Amino acid sequence: MRVVALVLVGVITGSVGAAEDGPDRWVEYSHVYATVANTGDGPIIVSIIVHADEALEPLGFHRDSTRGEIRGMLLRGGAFASYKAGGLAVATIIPGSRPGCIVFSATNYDEHVAGLVKAAAAAIEARFRKLFGSSVTFFTDATCSHAL
Repeated sequence: MRVVALVLVGVITGSVGAAEDGPDRWVEYSHVYATVANTGDGPIIVSIIVHADEALEPLGFHRDSTRGEIRGMLLRGGAFASYKAGGLAVATIIPGSRPGCIVFSATNYDEHVAGLVKAAAAAIEARFRKLFGSSVTFFTDATCSHAL
């Protein structure tokens, strides 16, 4: 059985240093870690990306990577998908640190839309729980070893 992952770790807001913007740049970020069991209806990563697209679109996130780029990224072990929302928010779905584990990560640098990444993580988690049911397991860590 093939497995892929994603889980909500949390959202942290505060000041983070950035070389080009100085040490007081505002930033918030969120991570979701989980595994999704392959149901045999095709490659599970395709289903994960499609449902992530649908969960994130209402929040203003649009895919920044194209279908052809995804195949290349998969072959190189890079991002499965990347997203942008406006000019200051980004999100990615990448492989976790162990096989079958995936990580959804979102970062927002615009304090005028504070809470955006928390909403994105919640949308991903809710969508996956609804569509994948008992086939999805969420974790507290990037190694997908401590289930929630």
